[in-house]
Amino acid sequence: MELPSNLVPGKGGRDAPLVGAPLPDRTMESSSGLTDSQALKNVNFRHDDDIAEVREFSTISKESPPPARCCLMEFFHQLCGALRDSPQSSDKDEAKAEGGKEEAQDEAFDKDTIGWKHSRTAYDGYLWKLNANNNTEDEMADILSWRRRQFYLQRNQDKLALMYTSEKENGQVQVSCLLSSVTTSATIETLKPCTVTPTTEEQKKRVVSDLETYDTAFGQKRFDYDYSRDLPTEFNPFLIVSTNEDGTSEQIVLSGGNARMSSRWEQAIGRALQQVKRQQKRAPGQPNHPPAASR
Repeated sequence: MELPSNLVPGKGGRDAPLVGAPLPDRTMESSSGLTDSQALKNVNFRHDDDIAEVREFSTISKESPPPARCCLMEFFHQLCGALRDSPQSSDKDEAKAEGGKEEAQDEAFDKDTIGWKHSRTAYDGYLWKLNANNNTEDEMADILSWRRRQFYLQRNQDKLALMYTSEKENGQVQVSCLLSSVTTSATIETLKPCTVTPTTEEQKKRVVSDLETYDTAFGQKRFDYDYSRDLPTEFNPFLIVSTNEDGTSEQIVLSGGNARMSSRWEQAIGRALQQVKRQQKRAPGQPNHPPAASR
């Protein structure tokens, strides 16, 4: 920009101030309350032959707000404040919580299944269980002949069992069948699929209600979920023949919600049976640790 002749070097006389030279002692109050001499701290000058550029920065007053933090710094600042203000749990509280967990675990087992409390879960999920007395093809095609339950494939040192959460036993875990022990091993047989017989609207509502009631009773209720989606259109059953600890032979027919889930369960049980057999063949002096659970 063009400056008056008295502000450009070489014009306006010997006593004309140079660009960048200190101003006289006269000071003027600015709109922000700071004097011009204070504002000089934020002004830079650059001059050429006849042109001078002034680059001016806004003055910082004591009343100016502090610079804003960046988002990350603000987040950590608030997080540290929340952690500092949050109540710290004592050792007694932690011990009480652990005791509550132990008590809840104990309630899930009865005197017949308490030995499985510290067993390892090799696989778990929903399975449809056929009622014991419904063995004909027509009965197997009737969805009212089945009950969906939460099953667990449990591994305990030298034993393998298929367990489920029982509604009749107030949520306690029951042994559905003993798959393997030192003296016995179960067999699995894939049965042919059967198409579910069409149901009336009343029957459908009854089955859906049973599913919701079971999940609600054991804290597995899925809210805003259409349980009718869990009703299978085809059962893909498999038969398990096992011998319990009393030497009595037992049979149970199970099915996943679809062919893929039935296949996964059969594979999981088959792998677990093979692992138990290999473990039982080990020499007595070798360690007896069950392998890591697989899903």
